[in-house]
Amino acid sequence: MPAVTTKFTNQDSLDMEMFSVNIKAQIDAGVHGIVLGETLGEASTLTDSEKRILTTETVKLVADKILVMINIAEQTTKGAIEAANKAEEDGESGLMMLQKAGIIQEAIEIYRWFLPLLELDINTKLVQNI
Repeated sequence: MPAVTTKFTNQDSLDMEMFSVNIKAQIDAGVHGIVLGETLGEASTLTDSEKRILTTETVKLVADKILVMINIAEQTTKGAIEAANKAEEDGESGLMMLQKAGIIQEAIEIYRWFLPLLELDINTKLVQNI
């Protein structure tokens, strides 16, 4: 399941035309799903509005042919919960979650960050700890 990069125009706005070309190429290549907001920075730098547009437009574009996951890399558990709930509203198939991006933590801190997320009443989840 590849993490796809977000395309931008020279005016720093989402380039949904090129993004759609990429998604269609992924489907044609036979992927079973994609991850939006990949882990090398996009998840923590895309705006909330950009994430929601990417999710809703991708869900429409793939028309249930493949899974649409979104990466959540928020600095707080509260922020991650809000992002997870919005992603579900927008139609995602599941979540990839990275706790407090860029910060090395002890096991108990990771546990405390993830526990409330595991208790969310949402359809699907994929939890990843890097």
